[in-house]
Amino acid sequence: MRGAMSRHFQQKIQAGNGNRMGALLRRGADWCIISSVMNITLPPDLEAYVEQHVRRGAFTSASELIQEAVRRKMEADTWMEQKVIEAEQTEVSALTHEDLRSVRRLIRQPRAARTS
Repeated sequence: MRGAMSRHFQQKIQAGNGNRMGALLRRGADWCIISSVMNITLPPDLEAYVEQHVRRGAFTSASELIQEAVRRKMEADTWMEQKVIEAEQTEVSALTHEDLRSVRRLIRQPRAARTS
């Protein structure tokens, strides 16, 4: 599967201005248009984890799982940045146990539940 995953995540750079461009990829008999494609390398344990979740049907593709992971990381970063800004604007602001539980819930919550 390593070769297939590497082919799935290919980075294409548009000549001249360096902007990323879309790509047309074939997965089996299906073609899909990708707005931006990136090549990533995963250590064997993470690759196995991704493959297992795709096989079980938790995600339709490795790309979907990676996108979800990046979205969750972005949300967690945004939340933390907001907490830092709040802390800078107050005299004393400690991260509470409830704040930490909130982060854990956000990270573990399915994307569909967060957007509804």
